[in-house]
Amino acid sequence: MLTRYLEHRVRVQFKKLSPKKIKNLLLGVQTSIFVSQEKKIKYALPSNMKVETKRIYTLMGVKTKTTPYILEKF
Repeated sequence: MLTRYLEHRVRVQFKKLSPKKIKNLLLGVQTSIFVSQEKKIKYALPSNMKVETKRIYTLMGVKTKTTPYILEKF
């Protein structure tokens, strides 16, 4: 049910994409975790996103980061 809702929303506000294409785009989003033992900080390093993926995130109101950021200090 949520898949059809997302497919409809993307089609109305962006362009027609199949549920399989939407799934593959969203599964391609990754964030690597880098731990600096020296500074005792965990960093998140987001992967590059395709333009279509960024658009889907924007349509759903999810903010994305494209630059590395600190997750936590321990």
